[in-house]
Amino acid sequence: MATSKCPTSNPIYARIISMHFVVGHHAPMVAAKYQAHNATLLQNNIEASIKFWLKSGAPASKLVLGLPLYGRTFTLAVTSKTTPGSPSAGPGLAGPYTGGAGSLGYNELCEKQLSGNWTTVWYEEQKVPYAYSGDQWIGFDNEKSLAIKIKYAKKLGLAGIMFWSIETDDFRGNCGCGPYPLLKASRRALHSTPNSRDVQENVPDVQD
Repeated sequence: MATSKCPTSNPIYARIISMHFVVGHHAPMVAAKYQAHNATLLQNNIEASIKFWLKSGAPASKLVLGLPLYGRTFTLAVTSKTTPGSPSAGPGLAGPYTGGAGSLGYNELCEKQLSGNWTTVWYEEQKVPYAYSGDQWIGFDNEKSLAIKIKYAKKLGLAGIMFWSIETDDFRGNCGCGPYPLLKASRRALHSTPNSRDVQENVPDVQD
């Protein structure tokens, strides 16, 4: 029987998780201190990825920044340890729509948050949010983190942004912010001016 050559999961994500068994955000803006011991983890962020392509000769005008409308989930090994870099026992539980262990669409997460049993934290060091409930942990993006990333893309003069993927936004508006809250917030950030109230957060300096 022929074996498919197509990967069934994100190979970079799988390698990092299998090597380190810790919870962490899949698309942070910058590196975190807990990653300092590992060169691979230090590159697992937007700033490092974009700088790699620019230093390798790719023109900014041909780079498009991908933004996730889903989160990566983990099962906590110790429920009292919830900060990024804490021990993981494996992927998180599958969601009702996406149906795969280790990830949830933003729509699945925000519906879970309506139960009131989830704690959401803004992780300033990497400028992204995460949430946890019991032994379940998820790193995800919200309006604030997406605006920061979009401002960074504009600051570097990148060609644009793209999303993976629009059906995992809260397209029905079940969570109280109207349909497509992430897409709408991203559009505002994309068309904002430098002094706009929609994008007030600092982003990393553009350095060589």
